[in-house]
Amino acid sequence: MTLIRLKIEFTNKKITKIKKHKIMKKLSLIIAAVFVFGVGNVVKAQDDNNSAEHTITIGIDEVALVDIEGEDGTSINLSPEAPSEAGLGVVFTNAANNDLWLNYSSIVAEGKTRSISAAISGDLPGGTTISVAAADPTSDGKGNKGSANSTPQTLTSGGVTVISEIGSCYTGDLYAKGSNISYKLNMDENSYGSLYEREDGYEVTITYTISDDI
Repeated sequence: MTLIRLKIEFTNKKITKIKKHKIMKKLSLIIAAVFVFGVGNVVKAQDDNNSAEHTITIGIDEVALVDIEGEDGTSINLSPEAPSEAGLGVVFTNAANNDLWLNYSSIVAEGKTRSISAAISGDLPGGTTISVAAADPTSDGKGNKGSANSTPQTLTSGGVTVISEIGSCYTGDLYAKGSNISYKLNMDENSYGSLYEREDGYEVTITYTISDDI
């Protein structure tokens, strides 16, 4: 009987030790896990503060647009008047037109400007030229709309500058916006003998170009 009691008592002690060992091992793991979690939170907290920031990239594209607008289209007529009496010449005084408007939009690089030029192509009557003048842009639109050349200039195939020092701006769109353009048909009296009638008339094209100043 004694041997049996001793054996049971020994066995109970061994079981108790095993259970205690397992409990201690689990407790150690729990403490280690809490410690790692706590350190992780401390590190994370150190990465954050009372402000944060990020970047935004903004793209502004270059803009260079020009257009001609008229109340009744963009085709105009420049014709001299026939003389009222025999012995007089053809009258060019009223061979003029200011029905068209120059609209433009521009975005330039910092420190840069643009100009608008006008060039002529086609077949003019002998002894004649066409001059162009531009008025200062209207109050429509915003920005640096440049300076118009109000002095009449003879149009050439190489082009003449009608508006200069244009920055970033827009003039407003359609008729009566932007810069008013005036044309005048002129005759060199010394070349009057080169003036010939043509049944289907003479036709020329005026091309406006907006470009960067060098």
